[in-house]
Amino acid sequence: MFHERLRQAEEWLYRAAELEPGWTSPWYVLQVTGRGLQVGQVSARRRFEATVRRDPYHLGAHEQQLQQICKKWGGSHEEMHAFARESVFKAPGGTPLGQLVADAHIEEWLSLDAGPDEAYMRRPDVVESLRQAADHSYRHPDFVREGSWLGLLNSFAMAFSLAGDRASARECFQATEGRVTESPWDYLNGSDPVAAYRKHRAAAGR
Repeated sequence: MFHERLRQAEEWLYRAAELEPGWTSPWYVLQVTGRGLQVGQVSARRRFEATVRRDPYHLGAHEQQLQQICKKWGGSHEEMHAFARESVFKAPGGTPLGQLVADAHIEEWLSLDAGPDEAYMRRPDVVESLRQAADHSYRHPDFVREGSWLGLLNSFAMAFSLAGDRASARECFQATEGRVTESPWDYLNGSDPVAAYRKHRAAAGR
């Protein structure tokens, strides 16, 4: 039933793409349905490229592609991090795509056992890559709080918290003004993301 509904959705999405060639949404959602149908990396990449031809800095499209090439979906950590960094630093300063770097590190953290996961997040190169992405994203003077900006700050708040960078985490928590997004805090507490947010906000001294 799951695959049947996805295939039906794809028929409608392709039809929408034909009727409105300039629309981004059909191609973005085709990235989502494609992963559910396991269309493979080549087809998934084509769907991503179709989306960003219409909107080069579409955060949702980049997030879907990041998931597509992560290790658990047949890619690798190396490919995932390279994609995140290339996407961020090819975009103009102030880009919300900075979130990709934080999400990629959280994704690798999730793949590790307890102990090695903390050691990974606290590696100097990981902390430095988070800071560089932050500088090019929400710390940049051209950053605008619109679209998915709150999710971006929550992702960095969690990443910096796990990395032990209390000052950077505190900066993010302050900027969220107490507003929590379910992701990525549900990775820490699936039943109560707000509790996870509050715990780490307190640990950051906010």
